[in-house]
Order: sequence, then structure tokens, then C-alpha cells
Amino acid sequence: VYTTQVAGYPTVFAHGMLSMGLTGRMLTDWLGATSLKKYGVRFTKQVWPGDTLTAKGEVTAVTEEAGKQLVTIRVVTVNQNGESVVEGEAVVSEEGFSPRYDLDRWTGLISKPGHKLEGTNIKDKICFFPTAKGGIAAGWAFFDIKWKKIAPQAFIFGVTNPVMVQGAVFAGITITEGWAPHPREVVKTGDWVRVDPAAKTIEVLRRAST
Repeated sequence: VYTTQVAGYPTVFAHGMLSMGLTGRMLTDWLGATSLKKYGVRFTKQVWPGDTLTAKGEVTAVTEEAGKQLVTIRVVTVNQNGESVVEGEAVVSEEGFSPRYDLDRWTGLISKPGHKLEGTNIKDKICFFPTAKGGIAAGWAFFDIKWKKIAPQAFIFGVTNPVMVQGAVFAGITITEGWAPHPREVVKTGDWVRVDPAAKTIEVLRRAST
């Protein structure tokens, strides 16, 4: 009842750890459980009952460390629609962001006085911020703005934290961090971009009007 009538979702959805675990199983089946030394993920989409997930791995580097060969593998898991990317108008900031303290959660406007993006609406945008500010309450605010239909399509942070990630995943908002080179070097506010968080690629499809 809470999922459909209060949260507004069509049905329940799978916890992110489920898709992470299934993807990890693909790796251990491929490489062997004792060969996997490090594994990390970025959650970008919710998984619904009936979805079909496909995990793929691509070797991107082979190095040697302490006399042992190490292989770096890029892994992506997509649903039956191949969804792993988001596309939209970019909003790029030089200042960090808190969905609780910096945002008017009724309009989607950044309302904190003096914020470098004060007056900017983030609804349906691809938002680039250097840092995420806040903790549990800020993570809850992601769900609030999603429920009110004023959320962006994605948050791209330089650095974020686990609480913010959990809040965004629960709300069904794409969130990721740690890009190189820094997005501000290639993307400007108003550009139309396509972001693939799993592959860590940003494609500028159309430059903003000048």
C-alpha cells in the first residue's frame, strides 16, 4: 500500500543489492570467487518485478603488481530495454548541492541566497555538482522531490556519500560520482548531454545557444 498509494510507484522494486549481487555472480562465475579482488557499482536505474537483467564484462586493462597480473573489467548490467543512459539539458555548478538546504522543494528552484545557481530550476535536468552536502535528511529529500515530480534526471557529483546514494536510489534518481576529466571542462549549463554512468561517458549532443 505504501509503495503504490503513498510513494506513487507502480509496484515494489528490487533493492540495489540484488542487482549488485547478480552482477557479482556473473563475475565470480567468469573469473572464480578467489580471483575477484575488488568490486564496485553505481546504481542508475530501479529494477522492477518481471525485468530481465543482462550483465556484460569488458577487459579494459591488464597490469602487473607485485609480480601478479591484474585485469580491470568494465561491467554494465541493463534491463530488457537496454536502459543504462540518461539524456537531457545540463546544469553545471561550481558549488556543492544539498537537496534539503539549497532547494525549494515545491518548485525545483535552487533557492539558497548566494548559491552560484540561485534561481535555476533543476527539474528534468542533468545536474553536475562538485560535492553533495548533507546526510540522512538530505537523502530523504531526494524522495520528496521525486514524489513531487520536480527531480532532475540525474545527479553527477565529483564526490558524494553513501547516505545520499541510498536516498537517490530509493527515489529512482540516477546518481554517480568521480569523473575525469572534470565535467566542467567539457560541459556547460544549457548543453544537451547524454550520460552513461556505467561506462562513465558524457556525450555532448548539442551545445547551448549563445
